[in-house]
Amino acid sequence: VHAAHCDPVPPAQARVVGLFTYPVKSCLPIALEVGEILHGGFPHDREWMLVKPTTAGKFVFVTGRQEPALSAIQPFFVPGSGNLGLLAGGESIEVDQAVGAGELVSLEIWGTPVCGEDQGDKVGEFIAQYLKCDYPIRLLRMVNPEKRLATNPKYRALAGPDDVSKFSDWSPFSIGSVQSLAQLNQWLDSPVEMARFRPNIVIDGDDLLPFEEEKWARITVGHVAFRNVKNVARCVMTTRCADGSVDPGMQPLKMLRRKRPGQYRFLAPDSEFHADEAFFCCNLIHAFAPGQVIALGDRVGMAQRKRLEPNQSDDQVYPAE
Repeated sequence: VHAAHCDPVPPAQARVVGLFTYPVKSCLPIALEVGEILHGGFPHDREWMLVKPTTAGKFVFVTGRQEPALSAIQPFFVPGSGNLGLLAGGESIEVDQAVGAGELVSLEIWGTPVCGEDQGDKVGEFIAQYLKCDYPIRLLRMVNPEKRLATNPKYRALAGPDDVSKFSDWSPFSIGSVQSLAQLNQWLDSPVEMARFRPNIVIDGDDLLPFEEEKWARITVGHVAFRNVKNVARCVMTTRCADGSVDPGMQPLKMLRRKRPGQYRFLAPDSEFHADEAFFCCNLIHAFAPGQVIALGDRVGMAQRKRLEPNQSDDQVYPAE
């Protein structure tokens, strides 16, 4: 497992101002006041995901990258039954598939093997009709977190054998700060909301600098310990708006590519995954213990800061603001 170089630093004064779980990958979040910390992240986070069949008889996952209108679907949990509900285009549906009743479907998320239970024809047809797509859609559910982070070909060096999530792109948590968003919005002609970046944890603090969270190696949120393993490389999902439209200027991605470029230095010199990235927010992996929770207002402690390698300038690790 990749070990970050760390130096102890005094804790900054920051607190949690937003907690979010995203039951269906690429759809709208549900805001939390208190979040239970399970082995694979917040309860129900990325527990459901859309897929479509290929001509080769396999399945590939479908997100807002291909279908921007997914960004306007609001998941909810039905009172009484606790089942997942979806609100899309003014219509709603309850997903009442019993656990274990659906066919198992296997596929990959960015090279990582995953498996989910098909949730039935009814919800698949509901979503396909909303999207007006010309291919069949299936909704999968991963009840228990079984996606092992160390099997991802690009990020395997950052995870241990027991680190897991559900249908997230990679890690079980991501974090961003109000200060970083404020700096980004100063660069943009039209401001964007934090929802464009789909973080699980949003923090704020009078003494926080923009993008300071990228320099932390280990943090605590409340009493829960996290490793800050990498910056999040952003993609066209940041251009998907909450109403299902696409930002006409392809912002904020274009601005991030200009102002927040960088490369992953943990990759081997001969890695096929070297690329020019655009960074915003950070991926976290937690130290799981039963019974842990975090809540709005919890204090965020930055106990260790990443240390530069020899002959490495600060701008090489954290691009100029």
